[in-house]
Amino acid sequence: NTNRALWKSCCWDFCNSSGISKEERALYGILAGNLQAVLPVCSSFHDVLWAHFKTLIDQHVEDEVCDSMLPQAYWKQTLTLENILETMGKLKQSGNLYNKLQLQLISGDLAGVLNTVTDHLESASVSECRFLCHLLLVLEVLHPGQAPDALYSALSKYVLALRKEECLEEVVYYGSRLPVDQHVVQL
Repeated sequence: NTNRALWKSCCWDFCNSSGISKEERALYGILAGNLQAVLPVCSSFHDVLWAHFKTLIDQHVEDEVCDSMLPQAYWKQTLTLENILETMGKLKQSGNLYNKLQLQLISGDLAGVLNTVTDHLESASVSECRFLCHLLLVLEVLHPGQAPDALYSALSKYVLALRKEECLEEVVYYGSRLPVDQHVVQL
């Protein structure tokens, strides 16, 4: 698009206009890659995370295209994976199990994921336990043998919960992922 830089520059100017609503400012901000225009309308941890990563990706695209017509303020936004994760880690919602795991997965912190799972497993609800089992099963496919203890602990807890609820088909399915010596113990 030959007018891309002009279009993006206009969006940048619009998102800094005082005569428009914060929602419209955010709309133009996301099109322009202006994180500060978007953050005021972010109402959840995931909104903030998405806005940061959308802006980071936008900056990488602009680095490749190298449009010099964009305002200086655009280039002064210095986002990196590390500073996004640091910013997100400071939000109070980052203590939520799912958000914490999300940040650890994004950063590639497998040890952190395993610690979080292990720490949370004792107090996990049945649905959280199911989620943790599925997460660990996926990680087992991606990183075989890295987390057998956490996986077996999560599966054991989940199989016991399923047994209590008399969900026998699921007991068989999840129980089959346990080592053979633990099959009888769970039933």
